[in-house]
Amino acid sequence: MKTKNTRFKMGPQIVTLAALALASQVHADESAWIKLGGAAFGRDEKSAYGSVLAGKSLSPHLRLQIGATGSGFRNFDGDEFTIRHGGTEVEALATYAFEEEHVELSLGVSAPHTEARKNAMASWKLMAFAPEDEGLKLYGDAYGVAGKDSISMVGGGALYRFSSGMMLDLSGAVCIMGNNTVNTSTGNNGRGGVYNVGLLFPIGEKSQLGVSLTNQLGWTTGMSATPSLGGRPGVGASLMVKF
Repeated sequence: MKTKNTRFKMGPQIVTLAALALASQVHADESAWIKLGGAAFGRDEKSAYGSVLAGKSLSPHLRLQIGATGSGFRNFDGDEFTIRHGGTEVEALATYAFEEEHVELSLGVSAPHTEARKNAMASWKLMAFAPEDEGLKLYGDAYGVAGKDSISMVGGGALYRFSSGMMLDLSGAVCIMGNNTVNTSTGNNGRGGVYNVGLLFPIGEKSQLGVSLTNQLGWTTGMSATPSLGGRPGVGASLMVKF
């Protein structure tokens, strides 16, 4: 029997420590926010992933974000192979907004704990927005992690705001470089697409509740580029609070 070791190996205690560090960075002003949540998957993945993000705007153009995603470590047993999955990723990002060009560039560093990716990696994301039209905002993006076993994704999405304030959140991407999943039929490394179909509900002026169907494991760059085993969707939930 052969063993395919992939994704994240560390325990969920890393996420707890990261969450405490994140919360300590959020100060009581309206340019700071924190987001908590996760997604639960059945079938091949059979795991629940927790995520936390926190950010702060330093200027109209520059903001900082730190985050973590994690789950327990599990095995998927196939015919003569085993796929390991679960674990954690911690990340810090800086984003600069070129407002006149409707473009954002994010650069940072991530620390994945996986048999495939054990070392620190550079995180990057480029987003280009179309001007908002009657509540509809469209965007294209490219993102990934660079280093040993790099991953690059290309995709896009749409946000639509209803008159009630509720928002429809759609996004998807395909992997164009590197391997971001393991085939559950063969045990071989491969590429898979990711997607998210969500609804965002305002709670007062400073909070937002989200629900979604998604196959993305989490919110950090590496986790958001990784689909669940088999690519099947899970159920996600989130709560964002501004300070």
